[in-house]
Amino acid sequence: MSPSIQWKEWGRLHDLDNGVITENLDKRKESQYLNSKITQTIWKESLPEYVIRAKILHSEDGLFDYLQEHSSTAMVVKGRYGIAGRNHLILENPGQVWKLQQIKHKLFDFPIFVEEWFGKERFYDFSSLWDFDEVGPQGIELTHMYVDEKGGFLGISISKENSAYLQTYFPEIQKVIQSVYQLLEVPYQGPLAMDGFLYKKNGTLHIQCFSEINFRYSIGRVLYEFKKRRNTFGETVGFLFLPVRSVQLKAIESWLEAIESEHNCFLNFVTPFMDQKNKAYQNVGLYWETKGDESSLLEEIRLSWRDTFV
Repeated sequence: MSPSIQWKEWGRLHDLDNGVITENLDKRKESQYLNSKITQTIWKESLPEYVIRAKILHSEDGLFDYLQEHSSTAMVVKGRYGIAGRNHLILENPGQVWKLQQIKHKLFDFPIFVEEWFGKERFYDFSSLWDFDEVGPQGIELTHMYVDEKGGFLGISISKENSAYLQTYFPEIQKVIQSVYQLLEVPYQGPLAMDGFLYKKNGTLHIQCFSEINFRYSIGRVLYEFKKRRNTFGETVGFLFLPVRSVQLKAIESWLEAIESEHNCFLNFVTPFMDQKNKAYQNVGLYWETKGDESSLLEEIRLSWRDTFV
């Protein structure tokens, strides 16, 4: 292990001691507290900026009663922990209550929390990157997130245009993160990402600065570090996660070259296609850089990948 390399853990669960990775139970306990959506919902309830209807529930009976009380409102049910927007259940109308049969499979156990779901009215997802130190929150970057219609994470980008667009909302975002810093019962120093989104309600635009917080090196922070080390100037950069059905390495290499040539961009896979037993992963991470149009490049990547490899 080269002494010139500084190793940083994705999360905060382990120590690296003389080349050996060991679990740190204190770090695990701290991480469970900070990253719990139940903990974070309690924080939200104390913020005047948090106006979305939400409630922590401790039993199936309580959940059914709450959903019946708000049957005219689309809701999303979330467990204590989740990743990439996949551990939740969306109930757009009372006829979808059958989905609650999946609670133990997707959410694992109570307590859970229920929050208003905005569906198509939610039109722009973002993540603000921060470092917490002894002074307070230090702003790093504003990123644009891509999500599917069910809130599943697809990718993320950093560009001058998106950063400028979000600057309008930065005072509100900063106010919320400073409040969160004051609410922590466990002192935390290190990287974090606060996810949020823009939505429309009754024709009026609103911002939800704090949807959830990841107290770790988020995908957005990893992208920021990629961008910084590659010394990109003016390029839009991003990660896009593509489904893997089969691995055809020669065909994938040709596909990369064709996209790069057509769009004058740089592409590189940043996660492996297969595990040590040659079993394909569900998704693969693609890093991209372009000085051209971001939307047209991503559309070409998605459609071409789907038509060729899925």
